[in-house]
Amino acid sequence: MKLSKRITSIALAMIMILSTSSVFAADYDLKISETGESKSFLDWIFDDAVFLDVMYSEGKYLVECGGKYYKAEDVIEKSTANPNAELDELVKDLEPVAEEPDELKVVSVSAINANTILVTFEGIEEPVEIELEEALVHGQTEVTFVYNEVEYTAELDEPFVDPEVVEEEKAEAIKML
Repeated sequence: MKLSKRITSIALAMIMILSTSSVFAADYDLKISETGESKSFLDWIFDDAVFLDVMYSEGKYLVECGGKYYKAEDVIEKSTANPNAELDELVKDLEPVAEEPDELKVVSVSAINANTILVTFEGIEEPVEIELEEALVHGQTEVTFVYNEVEYTAELDEPFVDPEVVEEEKAEAIKML
């Protein structure tokens, strides 16, 4: 009951503050610091799963205000203490974390097939499956791909092996015997 009241009061305070703030009218209002993924105010404040994740995931989310990013939990804490303040008032004493979240670092890349790769980024637990714009070719060791609107070029963990080419090579080897 106490937790439910707290969530309700924080939710109402955030909705009131964030919906009345003219400074908060940025293209992207919330960023996931691990991935750089952006969510607009309407997408995250009215999506229960995302909203609860924001409420309970310390350090995972950043709120944009005036072109700077602030930890969502710090903004929520300030809004709970001062529910009638606008967003720019809430962040004036907070330290911005960064102008932009850092670009992700590629840890490993493996080919699932010619059109799909599995990429592991530093700081993200689960590998990300990415569809390629250009198919891999047999023996290829480097791949260029786009993730969250950022282009990356990385080395494959192992050269790409095209099963069709391998079968053709086997057939040729048998013919030569």
